Amino acid sequence: MEIRKADRKGRIYLGEEFSGKKLYVIRAFGSLFVTEDEERAKEIEERKEEFLKREIEGLLQFLGEPSPEEVKEV
Repeated sequence: MEIRKADRKGRIYLGEEFSGKKLYVIRAFGSLFVTEDEERAKEIEERKEEFLKREIEGLLQFLGEPSPEEVKEV
């Protein structure tokens, strides 16, 4: 993982290895995904809601079923 800081205009310097390349940016869940792979970008864009649903279901399985009291509290 790398940490980069955006400048006043919202630009992030990625380095010369990306100079002149076409990059695909996918916005999902308050995050940005950047890739050079057009096919991967299209797949992520099409399936991002499915990915989120699967992760939420996994979290609910991990946490277990809520009790009736917990449901009322929420």
